[in-house]
Amino acid sequence: MKKSILCVGLALCGLLVAGCASADKTNTYQGIIKANMDCQTDDDCVAVNRTCCRCDGKIAVNRRVAGTLRAKWVAECTSAPCMQVMCFTDLDVSCQNNRCVGKLMDN
Repeated sequence: MKKSILCVGLALCGLLVAGCASADKTNTYQGIIKANMDCQTDDDCVAVNRTCCRCDGKIAVNRRVAGTLRAKWVAECTSAPCMQVMCFTDLDVSCQNNRCVGKLMDN
């Protein structure tokens, strides 16, 4: 009896892992960032939170998805744990070689 329960449990764990591995990652916060770093001019770029942790800094993305990312961040990231030691300043964003990039601003 214990052996069959263990086998069923292992099978369910395997299905869960397989499902997570094949999940669509393009609609995640990180997926949206990676897919939207293109630009033509500096004005196309804006800084957004790099991850769910407010203190993990910023990353430059195309301005057209900033609103979507803000909404996604509020929906997915409001309770993300992070440490104050991770905090650093905002970014100076620009468009270089048709990619939004950012560098830390001097204080």
